Amino acid sequence: MKLGFAPITWNNEDLKQELGPFVEYTTVLDEIVAAGYEATELGDGFPRDPKVLRAALDERGMAMPSAWCGLSFAPDATADLELTRRLCELLAGVGASFVNLAHQGQHGRRDLSAAEWDAFAERVCRAAEIAREHGLQAAFHLHAVPGWRHPRIWRPCCSVRLRRW
Repeated sequence: MKLGFAPITWNNEDLKQELGPFVEYTTVLDEIVAAGYEATELGDGFPRDPKVLRAALDERGMAMPSAWCGLSFAPDATADLELTRRLCELLAGVGASFVNLAHQGQHGRRDLSAAEWDAFAERVCRAAEIAREHGLQAAFHLHAVPGWRHPRIWRPCCSVRLRRW
């Protein structure tokens, strides 16, 4: 069994001020390895050039099996899907297996209409298709949002057999 660690412990996009000063990605990777882990997710401040990132991982004998990809409830899906596309290109370039889709923003919002949930489910399906186009399995990072139980959201991510990294 291989174990990885999430770099959100060092640099958290949601808690920039609360965690203290920014920690360079090389320090994050070094400390993950020093703690005995073999892998990491993509973190805030990590290079977005797959060659640079792959070299940093290889130098430490590390893997990057996945990264988190936030999707919003906003009506226009264009920005979300472009972000998903760029992230999947990066992940494919470093040999990842998964992209973890999740709701991002307005964490307390629970009042979506059925039509809004359907639109969001369609966005998740499109994001899962983008992942597959890049050879990645879409997975979910579940937040405490009841709509994630919507079958149109989770079925696209469960339709491909999980791969080992």
